Amino acid sequence: MGEIDVPYIKKALNFFHKQAFQYFYNEFDEADDSDDIIWLGGGVGFACKTIIYQLFENEAFLVANDIFRTEYKGIYERHNHDKYRNVKLSPHMRKRTVYDNLLCDMGKARIRFLN
Repeated sequence: MGEIDVPYIKKALNFFHKQAFQYFYNEFDEADDSDDIIWLGGGVGFACKTIIYQLFENEAFLVANDIFRTEYKGIYERHNHDKYRNVKLSPHMRKRTVYDNLLCDMGKARIRFLN
């Protein structure tokens, strides 16, 4: 594969976030498509733990919905995913928490590369 340098890593992280924004987070108010965003931890949600949106782009919501329907049947039924199957968004929620009286995305951080 050759060497992977810092500019390549930065480019890959920004591509991942731009795709997640375009095909998932863009559907929500107050979404952030700025550069140098990295998603850390299991609580970030499906869209940032997988590469479904980067691989399947416009069809990703169908693939994600099928994954939930077949692999997570109990969650699919309990969370009424079937009701949302025509909505171009799956999963149909954004993982957020309250921190210091602010509503924040789970696991979202800004990364800074030092020379």
